[in-house]
Amino acid sequence: MRKRMIGALVALVVVTAALVIADSAIRSYASERIASELRTAFKLAPTAPLRVDVQGFSALLQLAQQRLDRVEVRADTVTFDGLTGSAILTATGVPLDAAASVSRLSLEFGLNATRLRTLSASLSELKVSAVALADPNVVVTAPLSLLGLSVPVEVAIRPSAAAGALVLTPTTVSVAGIALPAEQLSRRFGAGATAALAGRTVCVAKYLPAVLSLSRAEVQNNKLVLTLAGTGVRLNATTLSAVGRCV
Repeated sequence: MRKRMIGALVALVVVTAALVIADSAIRSYASERIASELRTAFKLAPTAPLRVDVQGFSALLQLAQQRLDRVEVRADTVTFDGLTGSAILTATGVPLDAAASVSRLSLEFGLNATRLRTLSASLSELKVSAVALADPNVVVTAPLSLLGLSVPVEVAIRPSAAAGALVLTPTTVSVAGIALPAEQLSRRFGAGATAALAGRTVCVAKYLPAVLSLSRAEVQNNKLVLTLAGTGVRLNATTLSAVGRCV
């Protein structure tokens, strides 16, 4: 009886170890396959680091269902048509067949202040000379004509998203180190403050995957984070490498 129990325990340990090894092997294979596809989509070198995390309880069960529960991919540097930033791509309901569509795909594209300068001409009506990030605002420095004088000002701009576009709303303007709410600046300087107070709607579709739509924009952890999402998207190089258009 005791020998049978020991034998059963040994068998259980062996089976458990085999399941763990199989689970790890499946996750590793899926990670490598997804990383290869995304390196092609993002035009990265074959050795460029991509951190792929195949999530979910049992990889064996997911394999049997021919669909992965959730996959998260992180890259420190990705370039879309001249716009460079960090990327966190999250896919749910990922089919093992690359020709099939994922249930949902989201992309968090992060731009630090240096990389955000690519969009500096779109950030304000003013001629921007410097860009900084201070949660929750993008802060631009530019000369502004006030009362006949060219005065350097800092404009705090709150980013958001609407109808797939990046919306930039000035909230505070600092003149000579004194922060003035937008409406107060308008009362003091009238038409001269118009350029600093003008909000902007910026199309960013031409920089980013066409199959995804901008759903949120916010400054966090010293980055402007653009969150894009889509459903029924194929997780392959052809789909993700095609950028959108601005009309």
